[in-house]
Amino acid sequence: RAAAARMRTARHLLSKYSEPVATAFAALARLSACVGLPGIYGAVGTTCNYYDIQSPPCVPAGFYVQAGSVTAGWVVEGASMYAAKVKPSAQDGKFQPGILIAVEATSNGNIGLQQGLTGCTGCGVQGEHLTSAQALFQSTRRAIDQIDWSCSPGAVGCTIYLTAYGPGAAVAQLLAWQLAQAGYSVGTSYLFNAPMVGDETFANKMTEQFAKPGYGPIVNVVTGKGSLSPAASYFKPWMAEVFYAAENSTSLSAVCVAGDATCGSAAAPTPPRPMWAGLIPGIVSAQACTHALAPDHDLCTAHDSQCYAGQPLQVPPQFQQQPAAK
Repeated sequence: RAAAARMRTARHLLSKYSEPVATAFAALARLSACVGLPGIYGAVGTTCNYYDIQSPPCVPAGFYVQAGSVTAGWVVEGASMYAAKVKPSAQDGKFQPGILIAVEATSNGNIGLQQGLTGCTGCGVQGEHLTSAQALFQSTRRAIDQIDWSCSPGAVGCTIYLTAYGPGAAVAQLLAWQLAQAGYSVGTSYLFNAPMVGDETFANKMTEQFAKPGYGPIVNVVTGKGSLSPAASYFKPWMAEVFYAAENSTSLSAVCVAGDATCGSAAAPTPPRPMWAGLIPGIVSAQACTHALAPDHDLCTAHDSQCYAGQPLQVPPQFQQQPAAK
């Protein structure tokens, strides 16, 4: 049953994958690093404005952020998010209006499994990310209500989109499940270099949930090896993967069914593990940051200028090593 659902997910992905939309989502995911700065509101709006100022990445993607709709919130449990109302800029019906949630998180390297994910009986998921997702869920519901009170569980015409990278993409998977269980319509979403976050029971239930009509797919867009998932054998993949071989790739290299060890990042060579890996809590590994679709091929570093001016701005090389100060 789960294998058949995975095949349906892969076929669904091939029909729905849009590189322009994925590129726009990557830019918006990177702006999650700007949460906590007053420029976050203008930066998101500039990145996805309606009027093609500075050639923002959302123009070819066919959607824009409604002016004044951005809301941001901190969560103390290792994660933060912002939300924005998105609307189609084209009338072709390919992009549905809704609310985009961008998630950022860190990891302390604790790979222990915990149960307690709402509505997922028997599911074991990474405990540190479960704690973050549970706290983030309440912030997310408040943000949705603040942006558009009519976007309620079961409402027609309002789709929730998710984007995140690395550890944030682990939290976003759990958040997607919680939102779906609460009755929200979670649409086609792009996560970047997302690690595995749960066991086989979790993987099977996520696969079934997001193969249903009106949901997903949720796509893991990976460059190279992507985020190295926990080595423990009890972690299992569930998302189909769009694979780019290297950061300078100009087109996708493969579309892979979850669990195919001969395809995509599963078959890519593992980069050398830094000596400091696992010793410094909260550090996101370099391979989780590098991505073919991200601005400057870097998902993790939003510079001060971009946190105020938005992602279309080209940052001079001499300033590219200056991350946003909070």
